[in-house]
Amino acid sequence: MKTSIDDLFGRYEAGALTRREMVQALLLLFGAAPVSAQTAGPALTATRIDHVSILVSDLERSRSYYEELFGAKARAQNNLVQLALGPASHITLAQNQDRKGTIDHVALTVEGLTIDQALAAAKRAKPDSNFHVESDGVTYFTDPDGTRLQLVARPA
Repeated sequence: MKTSIDDLFGRYEAGALTRREMVQALLLLFGAAPVSAQTAGPALTATRIDHVSILVSDLERSRSYYEELFGAKARAQNNLVQLALGPASHITLAQNQDRKGTIDHVALTVEGLTIDQALAAAKRAKPDSNFHVESDGVTYFTDPDGTRLQLVARPA
């Protein structure tokens, strides 16, 4: 699984995949079945992609694009637009001229744990993952290649 994700991001960053193709591939990869780490005895089990955050140059143009292409329902928040993809996933669009056309982060959901429990388990397993907890509790970290991930905990 990790190899597939790394390959997708590598192809996207090299320009071999469009943003649309990248989002479609991620949705296909994680869409229906629960996802778990591929190592024996994982520290955490991700059950789905909560959201993918994409940086765009024109928020309104990108909102219209995703609404028309996927039928996603938009909800605006400050400088963000969240586009619902079913009951449990969404795409977040954020305006950023300097980094437009890039994936800002991928948020992975962990079920049955609080954010503190999930963070502690992740830090024990991968202490060099550059963990950052924001004041509102949002937790980011990076994979070995620097891809930014967000940890989303859903307590039981």
